[in-house]
Amino acid sequence: MKINKLFLAIFLCILFTISVFSQNTFTGKVTEVIDGRTAVFTTSTGIKTRILLNNIEVPEPEQQLSKIST
Repeated sequence: MKINKLFLAIFLCILFTISVFSQNTFTGKVTEVIDGRTAVFTTSTGIKTRILLNNIEVPEPEQQLSKIST
């Protein structure tokens, strides 16, 4: 039983360490805003990437205030 708990603790430590170090960071700037939650990001090397922001609420294009949120 002690071996199982020790193995589980070691496994969880390794798992959380790997997930922290696997995150990527990018430098660059937003070059275009498509709508309130979608933008085009250009990295410092010139690669363009479309980014969708999660967990935010913005009006749909046919709703009021959609132009302001853009």
